Amino acid sequence: MESKERNPYKGQKRNVEQKKMLFKAAVGQLIKSKGVESLTLNKIATEASFSKNLIHRYFGNHKNLIDQYCEETEFWLNKTYPIQTSSKKEQITLLKDSLKQQFLSLNTNSEARKLMLWEITENNFNTLNLARKKEELGEIYLKESDKLFSDTIDIRAICAILVAAVNYLGARTAVQESKFCGIVLKEEEDRIFNMIDLIIDLIIK
Repeated sequence: MESKERNPYKGQKRNVEQKKMLFKAAVGQLIKSKGVESLTLNKIATEASFSKNLIHRYFGNHKNLIDQYCEETEFWLNKTYPIQTSSKKEQITLLKDSLKQQFLSLNTNSEARKLMLWEITENNFNTLNLARKKEELGEIYLKESDKLFSDTIDIRAICAILVAAVNYLGARTAVQESKFCGIVLKEEEDRIFNMIDLIIDLIIK
């Protein structure tokens, strides 16, 4: 019986993908332990225990590596459910679920919290790309919402206020562990979730 000829490039390709994953893991670890200000070419290479030349080979430069990490970590860019619906009821449910999941993502993921703070406090290649990609994705939801709610309410302004509130509450715990309005944010998610439902039900009909 003839043996199958081994593809000499298969293992090499797998090895490259593993190294890419390790570089991204290094970015995440640096953000978690030392903050976004530590994301330099040399520090990422050292954290990953690989030559910085591999970063240029696999990603072009370290900013592209950070960009890929951000895209894979950011909640809004990794939603697993549809962002378009066909009825007001479904669109309202989608908004509620998205806000709750965003809050939960920030409240439980220190890297996500630090990325959020980075996005709203600095203006650079990575933060601009992150904001642009989220805005492009959000536009898909908002265009559909415009069709459903334009005759009754300014849905874009409502979404802007609600998303900003959730982002602030979620990201706040990255730098401040104290209570907010008497609420322990890391322990009382249900109180926030219940009020998201109530506020949206009262405002959006």
